Amino acid sequence: MDKKQVVKYVFLFIFLAATVLFCSYRFGKWKYQETYSMEDLYSQITEDNMNFKKHGYYVMDFDPSGLDYFTIEDNAVETDPYKGCNLYGYEYTYKIKDGRYYVDIEYSYYLNKIKYFLADMRISLICSKIKDLSDYEKVKAVHDYIVRYCEYSYAGSGAYNTLYQGLSACNGYALSFFRIMEKSGIPVTFEVGGNHAWNKVCLDGYWYNIDLTWDDLGGKEVSYKYFLKSDADWEGHEHGGADAPASYEITGKSAEEYYKMFPHYQLYYYLCIIAFSAIVIVLASMIWYKNNKRKSAEKRAKRDAEYEAFLNSRNKDDIY
Repeated sequence: MDKKQVVKYVFLFIFLAATVLFCSYRFGKWKYQETYSMEDLYSQITEDNMNFKKHGYYVMDFDPSGLDYFTIEDNAVETDPYKGCNLYGYEYTYKIKDGRYYVDIEYSYYLNKIKYFLADMRISLICSKIKDLSDYEKVKAVHDYIVRYCEYSYAGSGAYNTLYQGLSACNGYALSFFRIMEKSGIPVTFEVGGNHAWNKVCLDGYWYNIDLTWDDLGGKEVSYKYFLKSDADWEGHEHGGADAPASYEITGKSAEEYYKMFPHYQLYYYLCIIAFSAIVIVLASMIWYKNNKRKSAEKRAKRDAEYEAFLNSRNKDDIY
């Protein structure tokens, strides 16, 4: 057996072994994580949620039918509000084999890993524009920008829909504000109650309530009825929890002035798509051109070889 055949069989063996291992993991018991208690199961689910895993596979000796969505959601939000609030649902099934429970969970998120990356890229751009402002100006600039840029809609939620599509429910307003403040070094919380989401933010040593969604009056109108409010002025919400003695006095630039600080990010988004598409087309064209050139060269070489063989054979016939 020559060297080429040995290499061929080695690669074939590696491929078959990898296929067997993959199938064993994907469809067999290997894919299931060992779970020892309901608390351990919730902990493993939270870890998967933080990594935006679409599926979770767990094996245990106890009945998992008591799995509670609100506990899963609360654990995720407590671990990381920005990531945790992007989980909006799950479905699970389980089977019993040899006295053990094998659980398959499918998660649904507002963000996948690509949208998470794109949203964070947009957030970083916004943070770079406000880095030299005072803390109060950062809060007002971001409040005014999001309220003016985004329109309220049940059609979508999450930071991606808020900052790219400009359409979101309260979840997107509050999550976007939370993440921008967090990256800007300003203490902030993500609050939920009564099927609604808002924030608290800390300025000058006091916590204030802020609700971007309810300050959005539609179009270019920006309200400050729910902007940096004390609990005494906090109307229509299930709870407050701010310790500020009074609401913050509104000063500084107008909403339009702050809004103009930020570039037209939607245009950048489409330009990036066009640039990426152009790069893909150019690369594909280059590959196609080189491939065609190689095939043409091979055809010419084959034709020349056949012609040379024909001439050689004819010369031999002439000799004899």
